[in-house]
Parts: sequence; structure tokens; C-alpha cells
Amino acid sequence: MTMPNPVGSGMPDYSGSVPGNPGTVPAYRGTVPAYPGIVPGNPYADMQPAPEFAAAPSKALGVTSMCLGVIGLLICVGGLFFGAYISFDAHDSYERAMAPLAFIFGAIMIYIPGAIMNIVGLILGVTGRKRVQDSRHDTVFKVGIWMNVIPMILFLAAVTLTFLFAMAH
Repeated sequence: MTMPNPVGSGMPDYSGSVPGNPGTVPAYRGTVPAYPGIVPGNPYADMQPAPEFAAAPSKALGVTSMCLGVIGLLICVGGLFFGAYISFDAHDSYERAMAPLAFIFGAIMIYIPGAIMNIVGLILGVTGRKRVQDSRHDTVFKVGIWMNVIPMILFLAAVTLTFLFAMAH
């Protein structure tokens, strides 16, 4: 039978650290019991919890929120231009009467993916802003939130103005 750490290998010899026979461990400069239960009293009195370090402030959620806001803004503007293109291309009175409805449906059909991106970006921005530990790093998340709110407000204003325009004529 071979020893786990033969003499002269440079590895410490723990062969004496068995229950009932506290061995010597050179790294601890003294006897170390094999199990904490051998020591009378509180065996864990000298143990300290592991230190917990705060994670570095990550701006990934804020940057992702801003990117989704830019993409949502581009899709929103594209949807509004597409809705305007199909509604202003009216030739007869029936098409002119249905132009506001065509604008709304055209813009909504294009903006649905953008709205989903804006909602996800808004959630990421708010979540990141809640996680920020230092108020100096809050700006990235505020920009991300506003980049997602602006397309929603723009689209809501355009649709509201279209309804008002349709009711006036």
C-alpha cells in the first residue's frame, strides 16, 4: 500500500488527522482536529463568513435598453411614414374617407415589433436603474428609459391626432 503523500514529496503529511488522533499540520502551526466536534465548546467561534464583494456596476442593461430604444424609434418613424404613404395616396372620396383608418392600421402593423422592443427595453432600463448602486452611473439607464418612452409617446400622439383629424372631417 502506498502513502498518499510520501515523505520527501514536498506535500504536507495529513496522515495523523483522523478522529481521536489530532495530527500536526505545518501550515496551521499546531494541532488541527479532524472534525470540529472534537473541540469542546463552540467549534466555529473563530470562523468568519466569506467576504462578499459588490459586483462592479454593469451598464449592459442600460446599453441594451438604449439600443432597443433606437431600433424602436426607427421602426416607429418607419411605421408612421408607411402609414402616411398609404393614407395620402387616396384618389377618390371613399379612399380619402378611409385614409385615417388606413394610416392607423398601416402604422400599427409596422410598429408592433417596435412596440415590443420598446417595452422590453423599458423593462431592462427600469430593472438596471433599480440595480445601480451609485447614482453617478444612473445616467445610462435614464437615457435608455427615455429612448424607449419617446417612440411610444410619438406613436400615441400620431394616432391621437389622426383620430382627431378623422372626427373633424
